[in-house]
Amino acid sequence: DAADSNGLPVDSDISYQKQRHFFLKESVTYLAQNADKLIFDFGFSRYERTNKSSYGLYNYDGAVADFEGRYLKKIKMGSVLIGLNQNLKTYRDDSTVKQEVSTQSVFYNQNYVYTNHIFEFGSRLVSNKDFGSHMVYNLGWKFKTSEFSTYRTSIKTCRLYTSPSLRDRTRSRMPYSA
Repeated sequence: DAADSNGLPVDSDISYQKQRHFFLKESVTYLAQNADKLIFDFGFSRYERTNKSSYGLYNYDGAVADFEGRYLKKIKMGSVLIGLNQNLKTYRDDSTVKQEVSTQSVFYNQNYVYTNHIFEFGSRLVSNKDFGSHMVYNLGWKFKTSEFSTYRTSIKTCRLYTSPSLRDRTRSRMPYSA
């Protein structure tokens, strides 16, 4: 995406701009003796967003808080990554009270390394009380062409399991995190 004269991201039709006011990201890593790692990340940011559409101007501001814990285990020919994520987004637009969207996910990823080739597969189960639950599957391949260059390709598919809200039952829609 391009940026405007203030450095704010905008799309090619200049239909929105977003400004981040405050951003914090902290990470703590615990290294075990056998080279396994426990990693905990916490992030927080505040933002303002302006949307322009055929319906007029639509502004909102909000915050995002994110917590993630991961366990990385080295295996004979690669690694296994298992983790949990909690994400909370709050926002307020020009006409509504404060809204909250909370998302939880559990994920698994495994890599196998053969010389310059890395084969990976994994899945992520995402749950949200408004949008239901869905599973995302990933299959990928990376090829290291040099010390500073890597070629990567992957395929992701999404399986929608539930959609509990009335709004989502009345029209077809993909979950926002897919």
